[in-house]
Amino acid sequence: MHQIVSAPVDTSRRWWVLATVVAAQFMFGVDAFIVNVAIPTIATELHASAAQIEAVIAIYLIAYATLVVTGGRLGDIYGARNVFIAGVAGFTVTSLWCGLAQSGPELIAARLAQGATAALMVPQVLATLHLLFADASRARAFGIYGIVLGLAGAAGFLLGGILVTLDLAGIGWRAVFFVNVPFGVAIIAAAWKIMPSFQRRAGTRLDIPGAIVLFLGLLCLIGPLLFGHDLHWSPLTWLVMAAGVGIVAALLRLERAIARRGGSR
Repeated sequence: MHQIVSAPVDTSRRWWVLATVVAAQFMFGVDAFIVNVAIPTIATELHASAAQIEAVIAIYLIAYATLVVTGGRLGDIYGARNVFIAGVAGFTVTSLWCGLAQSGPELIAARLAQGATAALMVPQVLATLHLLFADASRARAFGIYGIVLGLAGAAGFLLGGILVTLDLAGIGWRAVFFVNVPFGVAIIAAAWKIMPSFQRRAGTRLDIPGAIVLFLGLLCLIGPLLFGHDLHWSPLTWLVMAAGVGIVAALLRLERAIARRGGSR
């Protein structure tokens, strides 16, 4: 995931860069938890089933976990700064989509897209810290990163409770997603102005088949657990779960085959 740098990197504003990228990491962490507080009002307003509400939470993390390695490699190919800005922009737009969703399935789709864009944004945070803090300040920088990461969960619950209780402008639960929009725009503006460009890593390839197979496998394994009750645990749910096991097993064979061919570097 880390890039090879053959040219000097401007580190004069690295602490400001640290604040910018860690703010994006914080926004991602908050969104993993903030929706939990709004679940009752989301379920009522969108007439969403319990399974759909569980999927709103789970699909965000499934999309992120599936694509995070791909996001890191895209940073190697196109540069951490470019992919970071693209990821934050995507996260901002999909957050707006989440807030505008009119049904349970639409909110699930929006959360899927939100998790996918987070997978572009988050890997660039650690890559940037590794590149900018190669001296004795690295421990301090990663300490700040760790503190922010730890606070994100608690802040998500607190902020979610405040926003739902205040019911700003009568928008209710939608505020927990809309709040990302101004913060996302501010992060993009800061990154565009102060984040340095890094040398791209030549020869890096994407493992697109692996990412697709992993996503399908996780979806087949977790989906029936979410919707099994609504489907009365029909034979189809068990068949889909069995297919998920087979897909994950196929992923292991696929990755071994890629490794034998020299890997994806």
